[in-house]
Amino acid sequence: MKLSISEFVVHLLKKRGFYGRLASSLSRVSRPGLGALAVGVHGGRLSLFYDPEYVEAIDMAAAMYMIEHELLHLALDHVPRYIELLSRHSDDDRDKAEFVMGIAADLAVNSLLRNNPNRGAAVAFQRKWILDHLEP
Repeated sequence: MKLSISEFVVHLLKKRGFYGRLASSLSRVSRPGLGALAVGVHGGRLSLFYDPEYVEAIDMAAAMYMIEHELLHLALDHVPRYIELLSRHSDDDRDKAEFVMGIAADLAVNSLLRNNPNRGAAVAFQRKWILDHLEP
């Protein structure tokens, strides 16, 4: 059954109040081709970015894990820290800093979700992403 990002947020509101309230406060921005969920700033607001094709492909349990993962980036202030980090680097070093920050932030969040029953799928995804992006 295909579900929408709004249905995932409503489910969070019912089952995981803190995450649901945080998710419902975000603007939702469709980003075809993103291949994931992400948080960031869009139009001066904190936003939840999503790939519609990706959202249609995941089930409720996986979506809950992935949305909680993204929301923890907000709870841990990763977005302003990320912006601050990038502002301190030259254009030449910014790509490396962005890559390292992404890995470090995901490891911090994943450690908090280590007992989540859907963690295995997320860890497998993260390993593949890291391996796909390592330079030879």
